Amino acid sequence: MNKKGVCLCIVAFLCFSGFSQTILEPDILEKVQNAVFEVVVEKPEEGSLVYEKELPLYRIAFSIRNDKYLPLGTAFLVDSSGDTGKNSHEFYSAAHVFNLYGDTLYSKYYLRDRAGKLYPIDKVTGFSTDRDYISFTVTDFQIPVTGGLFIEDDISLNSHVFSVGNALGEGIVIRSGILTSQTYENENGEWKWLRFSAAASPGNSGGPLVDTNGKVLGIITMKSENENLNYALAFADTKKIPAGTGSMKQTFYYNLPNVFSEKFYHKFSHQIALPLPLDEVQRQLTAEYKSYAKQIVDSLRKQFSPGGKQGMTTGLGRAERLTNDFLPNFPYTLYLSDTGIWQFGSPGSLSAHELEGNGSVIIGTMMGLTMGMITMPDDVSLESLFLNPERYMEYLLAAKKVTRNIGSESIGIKSFGKPVQTSLHQDMFQRTWQVNYYQIPFADAMVLSYALPLPGGLYVMYGLASTANILNGFTQDLAYLADFVLAGYVGTFEQWQEFLSLPEAVCGKRPSVLKELEIGRVAETTKIFNGTMGYALPDTLFEIDDETTIALSLGYCSEEKGLMLENRSIGIYSDEKKENYKYLFLNRKLLPGSEAQKETLQTWGQKRDRVAPYDGVPYDYRTFTYVDKVLYPKGISFQNRLEAKYIYVISCELQGTGRGEDIELFLQGVEDSLLGVE
Repeated sequence: MNKKGVCLCIVAFLCFSGFSQTILEPDILEKVQNAVFEVVVEKPEEGSLVYEKELPLYRIAFSIRNDKYLPLGTAFLVDSSGDTGKNSHEFYSAAHVFNLYGDTLYSKYYLRDRAGKLYPIDKVTGFSTDRDYISFTVTDFQIPVTGGLFIEDDISLNSHVFSVGNALGEGIVIRSGILTSQTYENENGEWKWLRFSAAASPGNSGGPLVDTNGKVLGIITMKSENENLNYALAFADTKKIPAGTGSMKQTFYYNLPNVFSEKFYHKFSHQIALPLPLDEVQRQLTAEYKSYAKQIVDSLRKQFSPGGKQGMTTGLGRAERLTNDFLPNFPYTLYLSDTGIWQFGSPGSLSAHELEGNGSVIIGTMMGLTMGMITMPDDVSLESLFLNPERYMEYLLAAKKVTRNIGSESIGIKSFGKPVQTSLHQDMFQRTWQVNYYQIPFADAMVLSYALPLPGGLYVMYGLASTANILNGFTQDLAYLADFVLAGYVGTFEQWQEFLSLPEAVCGKRPSVLKELEIGRVAETTKIFNGTMGYALPDTLFEIDDETTIALSLGYCSEEKGLMLENRSIGIYSDEKKENYKYLFLNRKLLPGSEAQKETLQTWGQKRDRVAPYDGVPYDYRTFTYVDKVLYPKGISFQNRLEAKYIYVISCELQGTGRGEDIELFLQGVEDSLLGVE
């Protein structure tokens, strides 16, 4: 066969195989382009963010970099003479483009035509969040000569289709493919999604899926998760929502941040009468959705809170959780494991970052949050740090980077700037947390932080997410999670003086666990008393200076008023690297419940019965001399010790070995100085 024959055969093959129809005719193309619009918002300002270096904005495409508006999706005009029978200014898009039920930093939404002209969105005339469509009008709009798009209800599988939309913010792009199938929606098969192979990128949402005649088959909504196919809602399904109605349906799994054993399935449904301005629709739906979410959290909080029906006072390990005391180096967060047992945990991988002036940050991640313990630099007071959330977040950002991607480069954020909102939150144990919200405008995102003052600094946990997620889910989650944080109270004598003198106007009232705590000097005696036990230590026995460390461990107790925190031990120690190191520890141990584990009961029996090393006999270990002695409360002796509901354990430690006589004298002096221990 000659070359001419080969060419004719190829042309014939292309025609018969349908490839001659893979482009839109010029007049149809013109009509489509005139009837499809970008959905845009005003590009947000940079806000108060500070970066580690100048942003390389030149890496962003010129047209996007210089655009004053941010493209979010696509919308299209429907012709009034088509099948809808509705007014000629009605536009359609995907509901999710407009963030109908979540807070956002975006305020004014516009349509932008191919010439760059803007049209403010006016009234919403219909929507369905589960079907993911919305219809609306705009102001100051004149219908183009070519009119709006007509609707085609006859769906022909294996036919050529075109996705039309704002692909990746680069203006209206048209791409071809095949209408491959119709698939029932997952929940109950109320409608069928159209699936097609034409490419669709972020920004295509809300654009029309058209046939070769430019007629609308559906509204593009989403991409397939596991294959190269995209989804559209058949336009006919927009008619199944009653006229003048907006329908919101949201099915979702809600996860409490520290409950790993269960997910909670919920259905939210709400309808509103239309038409209404877009901002009013957003306001109403967001308020209703937030109210529903709060009801969920409040209900679960009663159920899973530390003192709730499924809280830490129930189940395996209950006795240990209620009788042990805790002094974690990094605050614990109580969580319900996937095996259904309440446990104490902290981030598995903690990293340390030094700050100038002998400060430091210990930081890690857990439960989708960043958690950090800040030790203040020498020249920073606890009150000034608490009053300067911008600064302490800068400390955390120096320890764990948050970045902004510009092209292929990641630029660290040094500061979120001042919070846009600050308040105080009191958890169920009456501890006061400072709550701060910071904006990240370029991403329509926010940071929510909770900060708890401690004698040595601040414990902070924070989450970064979209504005909608922060102001709905995270706002509820962190208020709930604060109840589950268990921090040890450790600091130098000087730090304790500062901590206990914090004004209520700044940091709220003292938590009940510290309400009766006294730490101070009178003459040549240091008094440390928690309301029920403590010491009055003369300087001749233990000379406490500003650098002496005082540590209080906490434990849970169940009372008529509910679950409480109480101080179970008071530890005092000097720097072991210095001469004449001393350590003193007074611990109130509770009788475990009968359901306690065998090891717990054995340890209690060992202490109660004064079995070594709790017999008051000195012993050496490594380079120190130790002694541990059990004291019985009033009315309890060795003879009737089985009746004891609690006991006291005194532990002393001196630098050097072979100092039995010295530590016995030290122990005797400590016993003479005890307060509240009879």
